[in-house]
Amino acid sequence: MVPEFFRRRYGRRNSLVMTLILILPMAGFTAVQSIASATILNVMTGWDYATSVAVVTLVTVVYSVKGGMFAFVPALIGLLLTGMVNNGSIDAELLLSQGANYSLPVMALNVLPSAVTGILFATLISATMSSASSDLLAAGSLFSNDIYKVYINKDASDARMLKVTKLVMLLVGVVSFLVAVMNVTDIITLLIFSFSLRAAGGFFPYVFGHLWEKASVAGCMASLVLGSLALIVVELKLLPFFDLDPLYAGLAVSAVCFFGISLLTHRQAEKRGLSMIKEVE
Repeated sequence: MVPEFFRRRYGRRNSLVMTLILILPMAGFTAVQSIASATILNVMTGWDYATSVAVVTLVTVVYSVKGGMFAFVPALIGLLLTGMVNNGSIDAELLLSQGANYSLPVMALNVLPSAVTGILFATLISATMSSASSDLLAAGSLFSNDIYKVYINKDASDARMLKVTKLVMLLVGVVSFLVAVMNVTDIITLLIFSFSLRAAGGFFPYVFGHLWEKASVAGCMASLVLGSLALIVVELKLLPFFDLDPLYAGLAVSAVCFFGISLLTHRQAEKRGLSMIKEVE
């Protein structure tokens, strides 16, 4: 795993920072899936957007924490859509008034036969809620295995690890709900930002950590922190970066910090060497 590589190559502190960077975007990924499901639920029931997001998030978190025992729920919700499409309960005018996130439902209602639209909606809501569940599990597993077990409680039992994983899944679910509610217009931007955050600071340390012996602990830390911050600053439009995607700003800062500081501290890097990758913590 990526955190384990960083721990062996660059030490425990860098691994901790990298793990946090990997966990944070999971809230964004979960929010994206919740927005997609809530869009359809909003149309299906007539509930307002925030209520639809809350219901989707609650259902996803509950059946994820319960270990998949209620994983049939998204499919059940999806099947209900078929009947509501057939009896005309879904209002196309509501869709048209809500913006770009409703483009697919609008197209389906105006172009496809009712039966096909129902099947499409059922498939979409099942797939998106299932993906959200996977993102929650990934966040919980990253924290329990690469933070809690390594830094907090090395002797934690499997039962304790499971409890920690579930708790983190609940917390990420709450954060994803807030993110989804505040991001009602541009699902693509949220998705791209979540992916970019994982790559901006960690790309160069990970790739060149395998290839370059002068890659240093200090260079890695600077790359992770400053590269990620640069991405966020440009994403929030606090500073311009030649009208380019914020990811380029993050990568540029990350590269300068990683290679520059590594060259200045390469003697320390040589002591650790690439052989550290083969060691077990």
